[in-house]
Amino acid sequence: MQKNINFVLLQANVVFNQQLTLFGNEFDDTKEGRNLAFHSVVEKFIEKKTIKISPRITEYVLVYKAEITKDILYCQLAKRTQMDTYKLTENTITQESIDSYPPLDVFINLKQQQFAVELNTKILSASTIVTTIKNLMNSLVKDFNIFFNTIESKKEFWELVSSKESIQEISFDMVVPNFFGATGAAKELVSGAKLSLNADSVELSIKNKKGGLKATLDAIDSYVKYSSASGSWKLKIKSDGEARYRTVSSTDCCLKKQIESDILDLVKKMDNNWQVDNAVYNGLLDKLNGLFDYEE
Repeated sequence: MQKNINFVLLQANVVFNQQLTLFGNEFDDTKEGRNLAFHSVVEKFIEKKTIKISPRITEYVLVYKAEITKDILYCQLAKRTQMDTYKLTENTITQESIDSYPPLDVFINLKQQQFAVELNTKILSASTIVTTIKNLMNSLVKDFNIFFNTIESKKEFWELVSSKESIQEISFDMVVPNFFGATGAAKELVSGAKLSLNADSVELSIKNKKGGLKATLDAIDSYVKYSSASGSWKLKIKSDGEARYRTVSSTDCCLKKQIESDILDLVKKMDNNWQVDNAVYNGLLDKLNGLFDYEE
């Protein structure tokens, strides 16, 4: 039975350290240089086929599967779990634990430096996906860092703050400019921190302990736009009648795209010398490109 599968979008941002850039970094600290650096990391991943990390006792793996186009790659992300099995030996049934790697489908858009990752909270939450992809990809990096964040719609933020009676805190975490055309006060703040202080990100926290913050479009729209595309935001809010403030993070409101399960079934055959006519292939590409097509 066909069903729709949810995906979350992650934006990658390559950030160079000024000291490394001054003393022999192979990539220029420009849009083109950052793009080349991102491609170099993905090429290392393709060469290895599988990369692993093991924070504490948990193991995560990212497996390269196939190149769909020169700009879109198909991969799978998994977390190692333990599965109990029961074995019959003569007149005895014994329990054994085996490793299990339930996979999540992943598509990498090289042109936009974005990852579309299947969202199945029984396997990984959105926030864990961000941390895991970041740690996996940075395990291949030496001279720079790659930041990752979920992409959110500005509309979600404004609907959230407009529906609440009291706002105690608004926080924005913004990564140094990289890929999208940011403008306004947010870009000036982050660019200045990069130039003057060698910062790779800037956190701006606005508070009123009595809950009297006013989230006006003119005052904070550039920060909302910036953090939604290249960073994160956090709110402490409550509605009339609620006893306590609650925290809402941007990962709780991340943009979700859907793709049909039968499309994914087609993709899974691509690494097995799969042949298909042009009409089916073009339809597949339209669906996959749609994962990365969104309004800011």
